[in-house]
Amino acid sequence: ATEIFDISRLQTLAEAGDTDAQYQLGFCYKFGLNVDEDAAQAALWYEKAASQGNVHAQCSLGYCYREGYGVEQDDEKAVYWYTKSAGQGNADAQYKLGFCYETGRGIAQDDKEAVSWYTKAANQDNADAMHALGRCYALGIGIAQDDASATFWLAKSVEQEEQDQEETAYDDEDFSVEDYDYLSDYIDDEEDEDDEEDEEEYEDEEDMPVVGPEVLPETDDEAAESEETKSDNGEEVEES
Repeated sequence: ATEIFDISRLQTLAEAGDTDAQYQLGFCYKFGLNVDEDAAQAALWYEKAASQGNVHAQCSLGYCYREGYGVEQDDEKAVYWYTKSAGQGNADAQYKLGFCYETGRGIAQDDKEAVSWYTKAANQDNADAMHALGRCYALGIGIAQDDASATFWLAKSVEQEEQDQEETAYDDEDFSVEDYDYLSDYIDDEEDEDDEEDEEEYEDEEDMPVVGPEVLPETDDEAAESEETKSDNGEEVEES
């Protein structure tokens, strides 16, 4: 399905300032979709989209800064972009921001804040956040120790991870379920547009495409045979 990503089209739209196209182009460079993988180009386009408020690009740019992917590694900038994305409700960013708070990476260590972000992401079915939250309940990290809650969230994380593995087409630890959902939504949108274009091609046509076997006109012999059959059956044959 990745052939749907039209790099030339995305490049044109991205250069015109379309934030979705900018993110999609960065996405393509990150995962080598119809173009050679290029970390610098991926980070470049993520940053353009993130600066205009694209929630997915903000999370992806956070990853780039955290890992030094296409940019100079910078934990504080990673936290900055994760915070932007998490504030807009991105579950993957919420989990990663929680992890930054728990480990004190790029921001002052704060277990309660970590649990708060883990909870937000877990409630959006993020398997990593579910596991982290279960661990926090089990060990009493940032929240009162609670075996029942620990068991609940750890079990939920296993179920969610199995479901995610069934749904996700890419075997890449950096390709999150949200990335896959985004890819699926994008492909669905593109296919819907193609269907609409096909319909528009015919809406002004008098003859729509034939559905089912094509009916061909009778030959003279076939017409004569048909009239004889009607006569034999006692049916009135119309004179021409």
